[in-house]
Amino acid sequence: MAGNSLSFGVGGSPIKSIQRGVITVAVGTATATITAVDTNKSVLGYLGTKLTAGSDTATLVLTDSTTITATMTGTGQVSWQLVEHY
Repeated sequence: MAGNSLSFGVGGSPIKSIQRGVITVAVGTATATITAVDTNKSVLGYLGTKLTAGSDTATLVLTDSTTITATMTGTGQVSWQLVEHY
């Protein structure tokens, strides 16, 4: 691919780290503390919601290098995965 480059780390993988977790939210916002990542080289993925009450609308944000913030209009759990690349 012209104009694109990909750096590979240990063992030839472009992935430096993978973190997964669940944030429990009671209508509003809750956070998870993670191992520090380079926010410019990280991708946060939404894996699903387990709803216990209300609406299942949820958002996830990599707030800073050590925090993921989940916001829900209902009560439940939000599952996430964070992949950091080299």
